[in-house]
Amino acid sequence: MTLSDPWSAAVARLAPAAAALGLLVDDRLARRAHAASALPIWSNGRRPNFWPDLDVRLLLTAMHRQMTLAQSLDVVARLLGAERAPSRSAVHRYWQALDRAAAL
Repeated sequence: MTLSDPWSAAVARLAPAAAALGLLVDDRLARRAHAASALPIWSNGRRPNFWPDLDVRLLLTAMHRQMTLAQSLDVVARLLGAERAPSRSAVHRYWQALDRAAAL
């Protein structure tokens, strides 16, 4: 990933704040979040409403299996604002998709 890449820009924006919370947001995580869009884990082909928001997607991917849903939504609201926080069920479905991807 390069600096002109939107994923690298998202990593640069989020890494310091995420590190303060004990979360690792780096290029490796960005590649994992990006790769999830092409995996055969989306049974209906529809992605969550937060999908175009790379910052949210990076944070949710970093928090997968690291904290509870409620904690993750609180982190997103604190770092990015409550208006950008997805619904609890959307996060749960995304994390389930990540679990299915890990099983492949």
